Amino acid sequence: MDKPQYRRVCYLTNRSRFRQSQAQFLPGLIDPFLCTHIIYSFADFAVNGNIFADREDQTEYDMYAQLNSLKNTNPKLKTILTVGGWLEGGSDFSDMVASLTARSQFVQSAIRFLRENGFDGLEISWQFPGSRGGIEGRYLDFATIMTYDLHGSWDTTTGCNSPLYPRSSERAEERELNMDFAAKMWEQKGLPKEKINIGFATYGRSFTLEDSEKFGIGAAAAGPGAPGDLTEEAGFLSYMEICKKRSNPGVNIFYDEEQKCTYVVSDDQWTGFDDLASFATKK
Repeated sequence: MDKPQYRRVCYLTNRSRFRQSQAQFLPGLIDPFLCTHIIYSFADFAVNGNIFADREDQTEYDMYAQLNSLKNTNPKLKTILTVGGWLEGGSDFSDMVASLTARSQFVQSAIRFLRENGFDGLEISWQFPGSRGGIEGRYLDFATIMTYDLHGSWDTTTGCNSPLYPRSSERAEERELNMDFAAKMWEQKGLPKEKINIGFATYGRSFTLEDSEKFGIGAAAAGPGAPGDLTEEAGFLSYMEICKKRSNPGVNIFYDEEQKCTYVVSDDQWTGFDDLASFATKK
């Protein structure tokens, strides 16, 4: 059996271009040799199967061109377009695949759209088959597992964004919210290990502590952390905002050996994230 090829799959969201100042991120800022695949999200599709660019403006097509121009520097780079996503939900996919006509139109529309815009492949971000109005999905070429956002400000206690293993104090379903469990579950369900992509997040999930004196993993949280100056989203900090926070005086940084993740605490603000040390352990 041939040795599986190494994949480093990177995601670029179209909304990153709308951020202001230093938070804005465009395809030209990407090192063409950093990733083996770059997935651009999201395109939209109609229930009849037609695929079209999100926002349907010329700027979006310019982004496609900028991204695919990276292949001029690295011809081995593969670019992939994503359709779907959280806002799309599951019901639109279910309605589309339930119709032979719509399925055929989706396939033909996808091939045409990808070729016209220079992409090498298509990713279907169906969130999620079997829930949110979606029917069960059975056939996959490969799966990029969302082993991030396992904890966040929707929880009542602090937790790392992408813990590798469960904590010894966790019980029942809590022990399923980690990368190791997710990957092994997919493999046990029949997905070959070489077709599994593990998801890493290059951002942090933040909380406001109920008591700033109790700040370990699992500490009581009063809600999402304060918005960052650049991304302006409660409960979320970009990596550049985390780096800025880490450099401030009075900030405490901790590495959890059980879950192989890092968190930073400043007064009542708690942010869990991955840094170079935790990435090296999980890769």
